[in-house]
Amino acid sequence: IIALTVAMRRMSAPSLSFDPLRRGGLVLLLVVSILTLFANLGFYMTLSLQYVYGMSPLQVAVAFIPVNLAAIAGARLAGVGIQHWGLTATGAAAVALTGLSLGASALIGLGWPLWALLTIVGVYYAGAIGAMVALTNAVMDLVPDHEAGLASSYRSAASHVGSAIGVAGMTAIVTAAVMASIQAQASAAHIDATTYKEVAKSTLGGASSENVASTYAVPLDEVQQIDNIQRI
Repeated sequence: IIALTVAMRRMSAPSLSFDPLRRGGLVLLLVVSILTLFANLGFYMTLSLQYVYGMSPLQVAVAFIPVNLAAIAGARLAGVGIQHWGLTATGAAAVALTGLSLGASALIGLGWPLWALLTIVGVYYAGAIGAMVALTNAVMDLVPDHEAGLASSYRSAASHVGSAIGVAGMTAIVTAAVMASIQAQASAAHIDATTYKEVAKSTLGGASSENVASTYAVPLDEVQQIDNIQRI
């Protein structure tokens, strides 16, 4: 990115202009766009439905149909809100809705019903997409017509950057939290750390509990206990 920026600045007629980024308001909106998609709750929810609830990819796709419909509804309601209450109020409400859904996701427990999880992620998508509609309109309002294409490109790039950084950053956070929880539960269950790692690796790879128990000479009930700890 740095090399591209330097190269473009040295060209007499660059194909990519950085003029829109000289507007402080536009840069601020792009930062908000990145942060709005940072959490990427939907990505982690699809993983949890497969690894915790044991659903197949096809079942997850079908279960997410209402979630996608909620996203469409969020975009539609954002458009109506912008017409009646303006960009600022609509955008703030959408971001607040996104934040509330993220807060609710922190309360999710293993025994929660599927409909509750889908409701939370549906609200998240409705709020996040609604916020993006408001942000897109705000970005386009800040630039003259001849820079509209560039502004739209920067807005789209900011969304992708937010999603990419979110997956990398949140994955590291989630992985660290899960590993700390697993180690604590394994220790409480008096399971050897080396045995735990090997058994966990095999079960995550799809091996049956019976095969793992015979391969590592570990009691079947201990293998099942390790598998349950991972799901928790």
